[in-house]
Amino acid sequence: MSDCPIELQPEKSLEKRSWFFLAWVANLDFIIEPQSFCYVTWLSLVTMCYLYNCWVIPLRITFPYQTQENLWKWMLLDYCTDVIYLLDTFVIKPRIMYLKDGFWVRDLKLIEVNYLEKLQSKLDIISLVPADIVCLAPWLTSEILPLMRLNRIIKIQTFWEFFDHFDSVLSSPYVVRVTRTLTYMIYLVHLNACAYYYVSVKEGLATNNWVFNGQGNAYIRCFFFATKTATSIGKNPHPENE
Repeated sequence: MSDCPIELQPEKSLEKRSWFFLAWVANLDFIIEPQSFCYVTWLSLVTMCYLYNCWVIPLRITFPYQTQENLWKWMLLDYCTDVIYLLDTFVIKPRIMYLKDGFWVRDLKLIEVNYLEKLQSKLDIISLVPADIVCLAPWLTSEILPLMRLNRIIKIQTFWEFFDHFDSVLSSPYVVRVTRTLTYMIYLVHLNACAYYYVSVKEGLATNNWVFNGQGNAYIRCFFFATKTATSIGKNPHPENE
C-alpha cells in the first residue's frame, strides 16, 4: 500500500472556499489511490458507520431502547454517521483513481464522471435522502425516526468493497471470507431476534410459552432464542394459538 494517497493538482486554485466545510473540501483538487493506507482506513470508518446503521435501526424499531430521554444521544450518533456518509459520497468517492486499459486514470474530471456513472453513486445518494427530517413535524412521534432511516442500509457496496480490499491484500484471504460469512450469519440472527421480540409484543409478552416472557434482558434473551433457532439446537417452545 502507498503511504502517500493524495496527489495535489495545482492547476486550480483553492480561492473558492465555502463557509461550509463540506463544500470547501469538495473544492479541493486531489485524487486518492484506492490501495493507499489512508483510503483503507477511511473505508474502515465508513464500514463501521454502515454496520452501526444496519445493527441499530432494526434494534430501535422493535426494542424499547429509544426513549424521549435518550433520543438526543441516538440523533447525535445518527448525524455523525450521516456526516461520514456525506464526505464519502461527495468528497472521497469522486476522487478515487480507477484503471482503464491497464493505466491509472488521474484526471479529476474523468474520475468524477466514472463515479457518477456507477450504480454505487446512485445507491450512495439514495442512502443520504434525509427522510428522517419528517420527524420534526409536530404531529409525528419520534418512534418513527428509525423507520425513516432505513435507506441508510442501502449503502451496502461500501461493506463489500471493504472486504474485497482486505481479501486482495492479506496473505490469507480465507480469514476475510470467514469473517464476512460470520458477519452475515450474526446479522441474520440479529434480525431474527428483533422480529421475535416484535411478534412477542404484538402477541403479548408472557401470554404463552412461545413468546418472550418479559424477564431478563430483552435483547440478550431474544438473541439467544434466535441463535438456537438458526443453529437448529432445538428445545425451543412451539408457537401457540389461543
